[in-house]
Amino acid sequence: MPGGKKGKSGEFSGRDRDTLLDVGVDLSAERPTFALVNDRVVVSEARGITQKGLRLLSLHRAREEFGQVADLSWKLVSPDRDEFTRRAHEADADGYFIHVPAGTRLELPVQACFFIKLSGYTQTVHNLILLDQGAELHITNGCAIASYLDNGSHLGITEIYVGKGASLTYTMIHHWAEDVEVRPRTGARVEEGGTYISNYISLRRARHVQTSPVVELVGPGARTHLSSVIYAHAGSTYDVGGTVRLLARGTSAEISSRSVSDGGVSVAPSMLEANAPGVRGHVSCDGLMLSDGGEIKALPSLVSHVQDASLTHEAAVGRISDEEMFYLTARGLSPEQATSLIVRGFLSVRVPGIPPAVQANIDRTMELIGEKGF
Repeated sequence: MPGGKKGKSGEFSGRDRDTLLDVGVDLSAERPTFALVNDRVVVSEARGITQKGLRLLSLHRAREEFGQVADLSWKLVSPDRDEFTRRAHEADADGYFIHVPAGTRLELPVQACFFIKLSGYTQTVHNLILLDQGAELHITNGCAIASYLDNGSHLGITEIYVGKGASLTYTMIHHWAEDVEVRPRTGARVEEGGTYISNYISLRRARHVQTSPVVELVGPGARTHLSSVIYAHAGSTYDVGGTVRLLARGTSAEISSRSVSDGGVSVAPSMLEANAPGVRGHVSCDGLMLSDGGEIKALPSLVSHVQDASLTHEAAVGRISDEEMFYLTARGLSPEQATSLIVRGFLSVRVPGIPPAVQANIDRTMELIGEKGF
């Protein structure tokens, strides 16, 4: 199959591989894989698996080979959206191009990783995903910095086109460090009967993560579910929200966020905008405070321009109850073990439609963090 610059995994040390495993990326796995280190594509291949016409290659190479790439790029995320999108546009950032042809259902998830291996490095990424009618795809996207570094930045642009009756599950697991800034920018367009499920998971320390994906449901019956799971350490700020515009009859959307503050800041600005009759949407925000000094802020926003729309929201912020702690410590757990168990249960991710392989990666990440401590 066509690919970008090829290589196996010589760019990654044993410690690097362990970090990638923490974000659900196994370079030895027999599945379609893409890897970008700093600004260089080092892996872009199907790992010997027949993938029914799947195209997985670097965006720069795809732009040379397929005319549609230039036509679709920078249409869902404007270069003028903010200073970060302008920087990515000016840098002519590379990333991956994924195309799944009509009617193709890929059982094995595509895995991709974006890895920083230089101190203070600013990584810019631009991805383009295209699913034709009736196609089905699952992507595990791991972003991380090497364990021996503590500073850098990541600017990621992702544009997603989900065709009529197609389905995409897109899971992002991030592993950063205490002085890293992250600015993902995502735009998605979903056609009639299409489904887009997005899971964003970040449980490690980061100085500042700010993202607000924008999803447009443009075809009747299109639906989306945006989910985020955040652990905000002291010194970290997470501003993770989402906007869904329901533009066609019978579309539906759900935005859900779960966040834990252990002295850090977690903000969840979420907006549903109804622009067509017969649409439904719900926003839910749940927060758990482990200590004083942090902050959890839920900012749900519902906007309707039509009479026949149903938009709802709920939000709750609390602490670990004395009853829960007593129950677990009475059964032999230390306070630290009890807290870890409660937090892991609170942050557990179970999204309908997520494939077993992707769920296994998420569960493994939670187990590793539980063992090593949040």
